[in-house]
Amino acid sequence: MPSYPLKIKTNLTYIPFDKEHRGIYEFFVTGLAQLPLKIKKRRMLTDQWVLTFDYICSTFISNLIISVGTDDKIVCRNIRISDKWHTFSFDLTDYKDRIGQYILHPISGTLSITIAPFFVSHAAKFKIKNIRLRSRTPDEQKAAEIRSAYKSRPLSGLIDTISYLYEDIYPNAITSAGADDNEIKLEGTIDQCNTASVYLCELPMFKDFTINNLETIIKIEPNNGHFKTTLSRLTDQYGQVYDRVYSRWILTYFINEKPCICSRAHYVENTHTGHVFPVTPLKTKKGLGGIKYNRFITDLQDLGISYLTINIRINNFLRLNPGENNIAFEYNGKTYYADKRKIEQYDQLIRYAAEHEINVSAIILVYPKLWSTDPKVGMMLEHPEYERFGAYTMPNLTNLDSLNLYAAAIDFIASRYNRSDKKYGRIHRWIVHNEVNSGGIWTNVGDKTAVEFMEMYHKSMRLIYYTARKYDANAEVLISLDHHWSKAFFEKGCYSAVELLNLLKDFCSAEGNFKWGVAIHPYPENLVDPKSWLDKRAVHSPNTPLITFKNLEVIDAWIKNPDNFYEAHKRTLLLSEQNPNSIDYSETALTEQAAGLAYAWKKVMACDGIDAYIAHSWIDARFEGGLKTGLRKYPDDRNDPYGCKPAWYVFRDAGTPKEDDAFHFAKEIIDISSWKEIYHTVQSEKQK
Repeated sequence: MPSYPLKIKTNLTYIPFDKEHRGIYEFFVTGLAQLPLKIKKRRMLTDQWVLTFDYICSTFISNLIISVGTDDKIVCRNIRISDKWHTFSFDLTDYKDRIGQYILHPISGTLSITIAPFFVSHAAKFKIKNIRLRSRTPDEQKAAEIRSAYKSRPLSGLIDTISYLYEDIYPNAITSAGADDNEIKLEGTIDQCNTASVYLCELPMFKDFTINNLETIIKIEPNNGHFKTTLSRLTDQYGQVYDRVYSRWILTYFINEKPCICSRAHYVENTHTGHVFPVTPLKTKKGLGGIKYNRFITDLQDLGISYLTINIRINNFLRLNPGENNIAFEYNGKTYYADKRKIEQYDQLIRYAAEHEINVSAIILVYPKLWSTDPKVGMMLEHPEYERFGAYTMPNLTNLDSLNLYAAAIDFIASRYNRSDKKYGRIHRWIVHNEVNSGGIWTNVGDKTAVEFMEMYHKSMRLIYYTARKYDANAEVLISLDHHWSKAFFEKGCYSAVELLNLLKDFCSAEGNFKWGVAIHPYPENLVDPKSWLDKRAVHSPNTPLITFKNLEVIDAWIKNPDNFYEAHKRTLLLSEQNPNSIDYSETALTEQAAGLAYAWKKVMACDGIDAYIAHSWIDARFEGGLKTGLRKYPDDRNDPYGCKPAWYVFRDAGTPKEDDAFHFAKEIIDISSWKEIYHTVQSEKQK
């Protein structure tokens, strides 16, 4: 493979290099560190350009920015901690003309790498070597071909989603869609004034919403304007078994042999499968995130924990091939594999939670190929439009192989942790990905409009929902949101939380409702500063830019609004990831964190629409980029490893007879004489 070395122009950067020996550069990163590059030999590669280097890094790096010339800047998210040489690669083929221009005329442009640590990170020790431009590997070439094929796919007859949702009027309707273990049952109404024959069509989840992708199933024979039909749930018409519970169903007629839709599409609403579990008694609203089973696991009892979140990264356990430490499992007639060691770690924690009547929410995350233990799994699950800007990818549901792989992983987890005998414990809820309103960062699928993003995201929600309901008749899924309520974060691929919530409601209204809730992260305005009561952009209005601890009344009012209910009941609302930060481990900083937690708890308890406060995290972690939101100190802290912070004791006493005494110190810090001073009302939209 052609490869051309690059050198850092050390004379053109302000960075003091500790070492520069045999192509290894060593330095500390305290802020933006720009590394201008030059090529040793000015030769042209083929039509492929991949920037590659090896690195060692002592702390979490938020972004790595590649600059090609003066105009093009490519941001790559999350450069991981590594104490061994780790390879970074980025395909710059789309910028080959710019790079070629630079190589031939180096004065006219710049090729550089900028390392951007998280804004509260301590100085990072960084080493870099083997900086080079090369051609693609076979896997990189395959990934590029997949991406190119997807972008150039035929979209003849593409249905305009906005018109479809909000403008078009249809004479017919599918009014009911249900499923049991074996069948899909559909009912609907047909306008008798329309003399054209009407046909029931299927749109599989893995196909774009185009006229040409509609599969004609049967001609409808209405009875007094109504129809009923029953279809088999599983089909092999696409070359492998496909579960049609994931499909949308739609009515069409033909004009000059061309199909036209005459109803909105409809997903299954009612499922009649799964075990009915007894309701888990919950003693408190207290929860913990970032949990790993260790010698401090009794904190769950000591703190009075009733809720738990656990990250389930699909790529961490899913495998395509058998191995000595793999568990074989079957999905729709095909065998897949799970890493036994990873699964046993989940078993230990989830079983412990079940033994102590703790409600578990699984956060489903999908790594791109770059971070996948099994690269083939990563290639299949990475969405074709994923960009390196994202820490995680939207799951790839654009072809049946990938959809079945994703569904198989969810099916394995759901079946294992929803057994009627609770052998391995139980998962109660499913949080679908992370902070999706900042999707460009946390659930990347390229730069999409909010409608386009929700069309893709809510497919993932529904797939998890229908799969989990095979084993738990009351399973629900939750949309994950950060604190940007009415104003989106400024980076591309980001949306406001309320915009996505309204779109999700609109899709449900048009295509069939399902049981979903909200998992929001109301961190303080400044993630570093625990004094949320000072937040300026968190106001007590439905149009507030941010939702933080200061104005939890806003999300409380939203969830209790009957317009947002599911089947006349309030949807679940979890504060699933947040906690005040301790800037450091000084007495002042730790006391302010504890006061921030007391403040947050009082706000939560005043909002009866909030079901849980899940503190993130349990223990401070180095990969959090310098944030110290845990209840315990760093495991490797020199003076007090795993030490309980004052916030630990505040959380322990919250909701107990000791609360008033334990929280009293916080009043002076917040500058109040009574906790009644922190509560506010929210002006409704109708009052404005």
